[in-house]
Amino acid sequence: MNVLFTFGVSDDGKSNIRPDAQGNMQFYAEGACNVLGSIDLGSARPIPHVLYGPNAAQPPLRLPAKPQLVFNQIAEADSHRTALERCVTLCKQLDVPVINDPGRVLKTTRDSVSGLLQGIDGLQVPKVLRCAPVSPGDVFRIAAEQELPFPFLVRSVGEHNGRNMVLVKSGQDHDRLHRFPYDGSELYLVEFIDFADANGHYHKHRIAMVDGKPYLRHSLYDKTWMVHADSLQYMKEHDPEGDQLGQLHHVEQEVLPELEPVIAEIDRRLGLDHYGLDFGIGPDKRMILFEANANMNILAIGLKALVPRVRKVSAAISAMIQARLRGDGMRRY
Repeated sequence: MNVLFTFGVSDDGKSNIRPDAQGNMQFYAEGACNVLGSIDLGSARPIPHVLYGPNAAQPPLRLPAKPQLVFNQIAEADSHRTALERCVTLCKQLDVPVINDPGRVLKTTRDSVSGLLQGIDGLQVPKVLRCAPVSPGDVFRIAAEQELPFPFLVRSVGEHNGRNMVLVKSGQDHDRLHRFPYDGSELYLVEFIDFADANGHYHKHRIAMVDGKPYLRHSLYDKTWMVHADSLQYMKEHDPEGDQLGQLHHVEQEVLPELEPVIAEIDRRLGLDHYGLDFGIGPDKRMILFEANANMNILAIGLKALVPRVRKVSAAISAMIQARLRGDGMRRY
């Protein structure tokens, strides 16, 4: 049995080349969930396949064998639109089951997800505006015209990990916006929903969704609203004997069961097979969605404590692939 794994070149036509463990330079695909190489395929044979961006013609399809399944790894709808559109054509041409339908991945830009997930009981989804302002003043004009109140976040389209993202608290924050280029590049303006707990901590949780089932990957907290991997140092300093990953047992045993109906409806609307959800919990116990897409750091292991959780997700992905190869387990949205 053969599984075709897609990779994509970004819309700017650039790709990274990185050395492997042996020092050989290898193509590295940004904007991909990078499942291949992190899961056990059993006896299935992987077939890597690259889809190009708009600056190159796609060569005629020549595969070493016919695949029985496609796993679309192209995951960033903002920066890899052409590759995803070409993946849609490829999937129609192959006419086999597909994991992470590229047509659905194309609908996971931040603004699209915000609109798609509005109105779910128990969920707060920040309003997201996509725009191409010509100056910092234009940012404020657009926010006012679209009734986006202070504070709000400004971030570059197609970027992750907190890069190029600022919190605008008032109309006096012009200087904070000079970091962005005003050359036709698009920005997201995102409603900021305060999620500090009673102790002034900000908690951010990440779950991996595999075949409709949530798996808690990590849970971090910090004294600031931008919670990321660097927050581990703050957690270690303030709770050296406690749970280094933010009360995982509590989140897994008490928080997630309460959110089960919300997560199930998110999953139904997105219609993806493998992706991630970043969220917080508001004072009213509602889930606050920060991000939902397939382009999340799920299978990378940065901490020893994450090993069993990442392995659990990896095993679930492997089981999903085997089920699809057997012809069962196909989901209908």
